[in-house]
Amino acid sequence: MDLEDLRRVIRLSFLTALGLALFSGFIWGTEAALGVAIGGCGAALNLWALQIFFVELLGPRRAWRLMMLAQLKIIGVYGLGALLFLTVRFSVLAAILGFQIPFVLLLQRALRAAWLEHKR
Repeated sequence: MDLEDLRRVIRLSFLTALGLALFSGFIWGTEAALGVAIGGCGAALNLWALQIFFVELLGPRRAWRLMMLAQLKIIGVYGLGALLFLTVRFSVLAAILGFQIPFVLLLQRALRAAWLEHKR
């Protein structure tokens, strides 16, 4: 899987999380919809931050930029998550399920690539 595949998976994760949030909102209500949206978008945001961090780590190393990215990830992603947990009422189970969306999409992409390679 190259960098462009990872970018596609992250973008698809955001869209899938929002689509599943709308669907779960119709079925189970607002708290479930918020949980799926927060979990899925939070995981995709975390994956995006890790992608930027590791691209910078493996590319031209600039120590100041790596430290800035690491600190922004801690403050931004985890601080936003803590703020949401404290202020917004949502289903934690739906958030946990939503958090799995990017990983399911990554697994699907990897299995598809392995299957195509196997067919050759």
